[in-house]
Amino acid sequence: MGNIVTCICGNSRASSVIAKLFADAHVPTICAVISLLLLAAVSSARAQSNSQTNSETNAQAAAHMSPPRGSQNAPSPTGNADNGKKLFAAYGCFECHGHEASGGAGPHLAPNPVLFSTFARYVRHPTGTMPPYTVKVASDQDLADIYAFLKSVPDSMKGKEAPPVD
Repeated sequence: MGNIVTCICGNSRASSVIAKLFADAHVPTICAVISLLLLAAVSSARAQSNSQTNSETNAQAAAHMSPPRGSQNAPSPTGNADNGKKLFAAYGCFECHGHEASGGAGPHLAPNPVLFSTFARYVRHPTGTMPPYTVKVASDQDLADIYAFLKSVPDSMKGKEAPPVD
């Protein structure tokens, strides 16, 4: 019995303890020990998996936020800033980003927003706690209007809040 346990555990001291438990017929104790060993193995595997997943998630977030090659000179679409301000309120963006997009629970978006391609990619496929705004929820024109609003926020509004839009 001791040799079998040594093969399974890889530890002669553990095998002698387990062999004694078998000899004394402590089946419930043996089951508890085996359960603990399995739990430790599963926990270790999960920790390794989570570590790898977190690294992959961080890499995906960086890819979403970095502009694609050649897009630095890409023009942003034409949008209506007044409509964008209304949409910013209607979609609830102000709840995290503030009424003038100067930040709050979410990061500041204005003044001086990121490139439109970066903005649109993140809005469609966010990596944080922000919900995704798919084309079914917010059209490309809606995003262009919101982006026009973000570009229209003057530098003097940085860090200040304006009253809500009616």
